[in-house]
Amino acid sequence: MADRNTIVAVDLGSSEIKALVCGFDEDTGKTTVRGYHKGESLYIDRNGRITDVNSLALSLSTVIQEACNIAGVSSSCVVCGLPVTDINQYHSTGPISIPHERGVSGQVTREHIHQAIETAQNIRYPGDHEIIDILVEDYIIDNAKRVQNPLDMPASRLDVNLLICSAPSSSIMVARKCIEKAGFFCEEIFLNPIAAGSVSVSRYAREKGCVHIDMGASLTTFSVYQNGSIIYMGSVPAGGKLVSSDLLVAYMVPSSYNTLNAVDMLKKRYNKLKIDRADEEIVLQSASGRAEAALTREQFVTVMVDRLYEIFDEVALDIEKNALLDEVDEVILSGGTARFAGITELCRKRFGKPVSVATPWITGDDMMAEINVPEFVTAYGLANYYYLGDERSKVFRSYENGGGMIRGMIRGIFGKFKRG
Repeated sequence: MADRNTIVAVDLGSSEIKALVCGFDEDTGKTTVRGYHKGESLYIDRNGRITDVNSLALSLSTVIQEACNIAGVSSSCVVCGLPVTDINQYHSTGPISIPHERGVSGQVTREHIHQAIETAQNIRYPGDHEIIDILVEDYIIDNAKRVQNPLDMPASRLDVNLLICSAPSSSIMVARKCIEKAGFFCEEIFLNPIAAGSVSVSRYAREKGCVHIDMGASLTTFSVYQNGSIIYMGSVPAGGKLVSSDLLVAYMVPSSYNTLNAVDMLKKRYNKLKIDRADEEIVLQSASGRAEAALTREQFVTVMVDRLYEIFDEVALDIEKNALLDEVDEVILSGGTARFAGITELCRKRFGKPVSVATPWITGDDMMAEINVPEFVTAYGLANYYYLGDERSKVFRSYENGGGMIRGMIRGIFGKFKRG
């Protein structure tokens, strides 16, 4: 197996920092994982914003270095992600005419696609933002036929529809600065939902229409797919930590580091969202092992269900507000909070759609089994997106530079689009 371009994919979560050391197997065409490590994250707020660059850089350096040691490599290149909290989204169309040749319709070339995308990128966005990602929604041939790849097709006109995402320059600069202070080179910064969807959402689900919901500790992000591509993204500032806070309120004990840890342990131990024995007591113990308070299982489960349902409700209301829910056929969950037993039934209750929980599906030894869990979807997605990119933009793939997006070409179009 020949891995190339070893990189470290870093998921900067509000609860944990996860680092995966990855390569690309050219024989199988798959992203491989050589090692991983994770550590506590204390300097990222509930909206995914970094609050202390120097302290986070120290934590990040430890996590990445340990992951590299486990993998037996010394990679200095890092890709990381940003949440969608502060991004702007723009839908733009670029039409061009394809010249006829001797009365016969012309044929779409790479240059024609380049020109259409260059036309579509002519948008206005805030001066304090940078373009962070561009996705091809679809191509249209002669005002009628939607295609995934128009290359070499006969046509008189080509249109490309893009989803262009911009993020605050300050957020991008802070993320880069943090990685550089940790002693590494920031190779790429992507949007977390786009990267995560590259491994959690199948081509079939994209075409049929789906919602991908990534449920973190403090932030829940979601993406809506239609006709094979993302058409909308959003976020809700709530996640698993809010469930823990609600349980503390129910137990009527002061909030502290120790009590939060104790509640988190109970939440993981009693993670079923169904009431088996309603009268069973779930006791919250102090650090010394002394019982501090108790809830019945019915009370415990009710608190968790109410908060999780509220999160799903906020996501659904946002999607409904944009008149997109009727076009969705299924819901896909990922993230650590998606590990509650019975969460698919709860989500189905709000959305009225089939629900599944995604994992990275990394093949390998026992170490790979440890990270084939919902909370590693984003980290693996960042690496996978770096190597393979977006399905609709594979016509621009450059294996030498990594990535199957239109990143290389777009950098020449957008003066503000930076690398390194």
